[in-house]
Amino acid sequence: MTSTVFDITIIGGGPVGLFTAAIAGEMGAACNIIESRFHLGGIMMAAYPDKDVYNFPGITSIKGRDLINDLISKAQSDGLVAHLGEYVHDISMRSKGVVVIKSNKSEYVSSTAIIATGLIAHYSPFVDMIKIKDWNGTGIYDDWPQVAMIKGKKVAVILGQTTNLDIPPHIRQAAERVYLIYDERWMKSAPAKTGDNVMTDSELYQPPWIVREIGGNEIPENAILENDDTGERRLLPLDAAVGIYESQARQTVYSNLGIEMVSQRVRVDQRMQTSLKRVFAAGDIAWYPGKVMLLSAGIYEARIAVKNALKLI
Repeated sequence: MTSTVFDITIIGGGPVGLFTAAIAGEMGAACNIIESRFHLGGIMMAAYPDKDVYNFPGITSIKGRDLINDLISKAQSDGLVAHLGEYVHDISMRSKGVVVIKSNKSEYVSSTAIIATGLIAHYSPFVDMIKIKDWNGTGIYDDWPQVAMIKGKKVAVILGQTTNLDIPPHIRQAAERVYLIYDERWMKSAPAKTGDNVMTDSELYQPPWIVREIGGNEIPENAILENDDTGERRLLPLDAAVGIYESQARQTVYSNLGIEMVSQRVRVDQRMQTSLKRVFAAGDIAWYPGKVMLLSAGIYEARIAVKNALKLI
């Protein structure tokens, strides 16, 4: 558990979450972001970083990647603390004025919280494999990384979805060695293993081999594999790990915590506060009568949520 008491903990590091952090930091709030992906920017950074964005207030047109980088820079300049590869599974009131947010990795204490997870609260089984002590934020990817990030490195590629089974050419050419690991537990159908994915300097692992964890100190240093039939274990030395999985929806976590929902979205009042005291929501996850699903609307909602959250601090 962290000893820091944040003013606002933001759940979700997509564009709305980052804007929330930026505007709150500008107002002097100490902010913390909890993001289940291994990078900030959400689906905008993962799926369409080079797409033009036209509906961000005050900007005529900007590439998704540039918008995210600008928001990250602004939020970090105001002291943002980001925790990547963590998903929230509990939100509760410890005492008057104190909200406790528990993730799969830690526990955070905050005066208020703002949910900004987008329409689908992203979750990847890859997250639970990462057991790196004091991870410094490098070497773990939930999408195909750029060449510079894996050049000359030993890379574990863990495939947990049927699509995107081909290793991109830049991974093949840049990596010193690739461990290709099929995680069929999360695939809709078993892949046809033709050997097309396997490079000369790669090792192929498939069931009954299962990745138990990616370990190391600060950086990924090894992958522990276990044979589910025999119990045999293997330690693969590595420098980076890539996990390609289908995004799993986790909205039910909010209803399980007693937060009022409308379908798969969180009901908020005119202050953007949920049914749980001191917990707000903004962006596509939030619902109220007349809700419009636009980025510009989410930005407007974030301003309202921050303003009302700060009144409680």
